[in-house]
Amino acid sequence: MQCHHILPLHSKPRDGELISSWIVRLAYLHGLKVETLVTLLFGYRKSIWNRDIDRMASSEILKSLSLDTGVPDEVISGMLLRAYEGIIFEKFRPKALTSWLLPVGIYHRKRRQFGLQCCPICLLEDTVPYYRRLWRVGFITSCLKHQVMLIDRCQHCGAPIAPFRYDMRSKSLYPSPLDIVRCYKCTDTLTSIEPPDASKSVLKLQYTWEIAIRRGWLSWANNPSMYSPLFFEGLRILCANLMRKIPVERLRQHSSVELSSIIWPKLGIEFASTLSRHSLFSAISRFLLDWPDAFIKEASRSRLSYAYLKGGYGSLPYWYENAIKKFLSRESLNISHREAETIYRAVESRFGKFSSSLARQISGRDISKTDYVKNKFHLTNESVELFLASIDHEIADTLDDVKRQEFLRDKIMFGVARGLGLTQKELSELTIEKVHELVPQKMEVSFYNAPKTNVQARAWADWYLNYTESLRCSDCKMLFFSFRTKKGINRRSISARFTRAKNVSGIRQEIRNYALFVKSGYSS
Repeated sequence: MQCHHILPLHSKPRDGELISSWIVRLAYLHGLKVETLVTLLFGYRKSIWNRDIDRMASSEILKSLSLDTGVPDEVISGMLLRAYEGIIFEKFRPKALTSWLLPVGIYHRKRRQFGLQCCPICLLEDTVPYYRRLWRVGFITSCLKHQVMLIDRCQHCGAPIAPFRYDMRSKSLYPSPLDIVRCYKCTDTLTSIEPPDASKSVLKLQYTWEIAIRRGWLSWANNPSMYSPLFFEGLRILCANLMRKIPVERLRQHSSVELSSIIWPKLGIEFASTLSRHSLFSAISRFLLDWPDAFIKEASRSRLSYAYLKGGYGSLPYWYENAIKKFLSRESLNISHREAETIYRAVESRFGKFSSSLARQISGRDISKTDYVKNKFHLTNESVELFLASIDHEIADTLDDVKRQEFLRDKIMFGVARGLGLTQKELSELTIEKVHELVPQKMEVSFYNAPKTNVQARAWADWYLNYTESLRCSDCKMLFFSFRTKKGINRRSISARFTRAKNVSGIRQEIRNYALFVKSGYSS
C-alpha cells in the first residue's frame, strides 16, 4: 500500500486551473521533473501523460493528489473538464469526443492536436503562471481581460502547447517554476508572443457565453433563462452546418458573409485552430448578435433551405430549429423525444424537481404533453407489484420479529395508500372507519393477493386490522402505528419508510416519489 505524505511546499490550485497545469507547477515548485513527481505521488510506472489527464484522471489519482496536498477532493475534481457537464454539454464522455472540448491528440506522450490554448499576456502577468480550464473550450477564442486572441501553438516553431513535456528535453535539466511557459520544442517563452487583437464582436459574444458558463443559463432567443447546454449544442450545430460546402458557397455569392477562406477540418469544430474558430465567430457574429432576424434574412437571401441548415442531425435544440423551420420552411414544430428528455433533465438538475412551467421557463417549450413526460408520470401496476414484492423479500429475509412486523405494515400501508389515493398526512391519520367511509363495499381477499381495485385495498386494511388486534394499544385509533411506541406512525416516518422501500426495490427511476406512487392508484 502506498504511503501518503503532505508535500513540503504548498501550492494550492489557482482559480479555474487545469489539473495538468497544477501537477506541473507542483513539480517545478519542488525542483523536480514532472515525471519524477508523478512517480513519487502515484508509484513507479504510473505514467499519467499517455492520456488526457484533464479529461480522464482516475479516482485513484484524484484521491492520491488530495492526500498528498491536503486539497479537498471536490476542489481537485472541479479542475477536470467534466466539471462542465450540465453547463456546456449535457453528458461528459471521457473516452470520446465531447462537444466543445478541444482534443489534444495523444500519441504516447506526444500531443498532435492543438487542444490547449492560452493568453500569453495572462501568463506574463500571473504571479504564478498557470493554464486555465476555460482554455480547453472550443468557443473560447479570446481573452476578455486583454482583448486579444488566444494562441494554440508556439508562434516560433508551431508546436502544440504541452507544458509537461518541457523538462523531457534533457536528463540534466533542473526545472524552475517559470519553465511552465516555455515551448517544449524550441524552448522559447510563450509570454514573448504578441497575440493579435480579438474581434470586437467576438469579444461581445464571448462575454455572454462566459456568463452562461458561470450561471448555467443565458438570455437567448426571447427566453430569459435558457438552459446553457441547449444553447451551446445549437451553436455547435449552426457552426457545423454553415461550414458545409453549399452554405459556404451560397453565403459567399449572395451575402457579405465570407467563410470560404477559413480552414475547416472534416472532423469538426473541436479540431479547428483557434484562428479558424475565431474567424468563424467573427464572420457570423451579426447572426448571433441579432438572432434570429439577421440570420433568417441572410439565409433566405442566400437560399439556404431547412434541409441545408438541419444537416444530418436527427433532432435540434428548439431555438435553432424554430429559426430554420418556422421561418424558412413554415412547417409546424414537433418536440423530439430527445429534446423533451434533455429539457426534463435540465429542469431536474437546476431546480431539483420537474414542472411544466419550469420547463417553459428554461427552454420556451411546453413538453407536458410529450410521450416522454407522460411516461415519466405514469406508474404501471407491474412496477407497483415489484415494489411490494421487494418488501415481501425483506419480510422473508429477517429473523427480527419487530422488523418483520414493520415490513409487513409497510407493505399493507403503501398498498392501501395507493389503492385509496391517500397523501402522507391522510395516511398518518387513517382509521378503519375512514377506510369504510371511502369504500363502503366489502369483499374477502387474501393478503397474499395484491389489490387491483380500491375495494381490494379496503380488504387489505380489514385484514391488517384483524392481524394487529393483539399488537396494538386499545387507545390507538390509527390503522397504522409504530410497533416500538405503539402510537400512530407520523408523516415523517411514512416518508422515511417509503424512501427506504423505494431504494431497496431497485426501481427508483419508475417510482420517483410518493406523490407519483399514489397519483393514479388502482381502478375502482
